[in-house]
This record gives sequence, structure tokens and C-alpha cells, in this order.
Amino acid sequence: MKQPSIGVYGATGHTGRLVAKEFAHRGYRLRLGGRRPDELESVARALEAESQVFACSDANATARFAEGLSVVVNCAGPFGATALPIAQAALAAGAHYVDTTGEPPVVSDLQQRLSDTAARQRCAVVPAVGFFGALPALLAHATADTWDSVEQITIAYALSGWRMTAGSRAAAAGLSGHRPVFCDGRLDIQIGPPRFGEWRFPDPIAAASVLVGYPAPEVVLLARRLARREVNVLMTASTLQEIRADAGYHDVAATERAASKFMVVAEVASDTARRVGYASGHDIYGITASLVGEITTRLTTHRPPSGVLAPFEIVPGKPLLESLPDLRLSFTETEARPHRR
Repeated sequence: MKQPSIGVYGATGHTGRLVAKEFAHRGYRLRLGGRRPDELESVARALEAESQVFACSDANATARFAEGLSVVVNCAGPFGATALPIAQAALAAGAHYVDTTGEPPVVSDLQQRLSDTAARQRCAVVPAVGFFGALPALLAHATADTWDSVEQITIAYALSGWRMTAGSRAAAAGLSGHRPVFCDGRLDIQIGPPRFGEWRFPDPIAAASVLVGYPAPEVVLLARRLARREVNVLMTASTLQEIRADAGYHDVAATERAASKFMVVAEVASDTARRVGYASGHDIYGITASLVGEITTRLTTHRPPSGVLAPFEIVPGKPLLESLPDLRLSFTETEARPHRR
């Protein structure tokens, strides 16, 4: 029996290449899409894949790309320009849609505009399947475990050696100080200057200055689906300093991008107790490719729910995270802290 066909748009970018290789390794039939003919042909030849050169602004070409596929995976950022047209084409073709966006407004837009269509088509739309978005959301789900009621979730990132791609920088610039905030059960956009605080990570990181309200897509993924009242996201200030100092981000070898190191903390609180989950490892782009591979495999081997979904609505957080290579996990439980305002 042949494996289902998977389409990867943005297959010539750093993340797209890793994702395409992940699917080839899993034995899927591949159709690769992108705008750069020579690079696309080279990647397709190496992976023995079909290829189609097109821009997603061409609706007819995008529809042709999605035709006959089981899942369409979008790795082309900034996703504000690519997510909606590619997701619409996927649904029209009866295919599931997955992307690797780190942009919260994109997740919100897909939820608002495609939930009914995805339900009618009995398809799943799963945005933000990556290091930002899926990894912390799955970690929070794994940490909550059997709890029925989660009041507050805090996600804290300690990340070093992050060599951002050009697409990631463009997406970050497009956010322009707009941060998603989920507080008192309401999801809003906050605009204003950055605010810093302090967070204590496990040793050897220990206490670190953090940006409070880092604009990450898991705020949207977790709001109301897992957290009833509040979601906070923190990022080490040293990470932002490294990014600002990285003038050579255009010319970075794949091995250098793979050298990033991270710890992600998910603190999950009920009214009476607090659980904390820790995930650490290296290569945030490699983790993204593995996550996309796992979620897509689940979509093609099980009947998923329909609609615009968070990753933990496809597969429970703990078993998925435990399947990822080189990801170290641990969990603790203590009494609840007073709710922070």
C-alpha cells in the first residue's frame, strides 16, 4: 500500500528543506512547491519528489498544487501572506493543512475564518506546528496530565544560539510590538513598549531577565482550550540581545542553525496545585521538522477531529514529546502559587 501524498510549500527555505527530508525519511510521496525554480528542482531531485514552481498569490496554481494530496504543509513565511490561501486550497481539495507559523495573528485568523469550512470538509487545520506553538502547547498539555481544570499557564523560554532565518525576522518585524494577551478569560492584542521581569529557571540557567509577553502562537492555541483564565509567555532577554547582534543571519550554514540550545518551561496551575514541565534540547528547526512529521503522520493514520485545532487535540502531549529524538523531559508538582497579575 502506497503512503499518502504530502505537499510541502516553501520547500527551499531552511525549515522547508528539513520538513521535506523528514517526510522522505518516513516514506511519503512528496510534492514540493516554491517560488525559486533552480533551488526547488535541486531539492526535489535529491528527494525524488514532484515539484511545482508557483506563488500562492496565484489561486489556480495553488489549487493545482493541493489537488490529490492528503496533507498540505506550509513552511513559507511570513505566514500572513501564505497561510490563508494555501489552507483554503487544501480544504477545497479535501486535504488537511499544517503550517509552521510562529505568528499569533495567523493562528487567530485561521481559527476565525476557516473553522466552519474545515468542519464541513471534515478536515483538520493545524497551525503553528513548530518549536514555537506546538512544543510549548504540547508540554503544557503533558504537564496538566489528568487535570480537568487549568486556570493559568506560564511558558518560559531560555534560548541561545538562535540564528533566525530571513523569514522569521520578517515575521517578527511584522508584529510591530503587537502581543497576544489572554487574561481573565479574554484574548486581546496588547500594544506598547516591552516589559521585562525575572524568572527562575533550573540550574545552570538560574534567575534570568525575561521579556514578559513574548508574542508566541501558543497563547492563542492554549487560550480556552486548556487554560481557562490566563496564559503568559516569557523569553530570556539574552536571546533578544543575541538576535539584535546577529548581523550575518542571511549567510548562515545549516550546521550553525542547528547549534541552538533551549529549555522550555511550562508551569500549569489549578486553584490548589502547580505542576511544572521542562523540555530541553538543541536545534529548534530540527525539532520543528520532527513535530511536523509526527502530527502529519497522525493525520494520515487516524481520523482526526475536524476544524482548526491545537496539536494536543490531534495527539496527547506526553506521548508525542516522548517520541521526539534528543528531547529531555521532566515534571514536578507543588502547591499552587498565588495568581500573578
